[in-house]
Amino acid sequence: TLSLHDALPICNLTYSFTNLIPREHAKEAALSTAAMIDGFWLRNALEGERQNTKENVTKASNAVKRYVRLVLSQYQ
Repeated sequence: TLSLHDALPICNLTYSFTNLIPREHAKEAALSTAAMIDGFWLRNALEGERQNTKENVTKASNAVKRYVRLVLSQYQ
């Protein structure tokens, strides 16, 4: 069972994906996207000030956008 903190982003992502791809695939895409975002934030937090946070956020954002475009391209 997911906590509210974990469930809310997945619920929001699932809703957004459901508007664009078949419902049966939306949850999987949402879980994968949330895992990517969590991984990027965790890595950034563990690296602390050793890395450029703004640069890391930009890289993470671009990677998530590429993943979402890849998922959407499978249904066009």
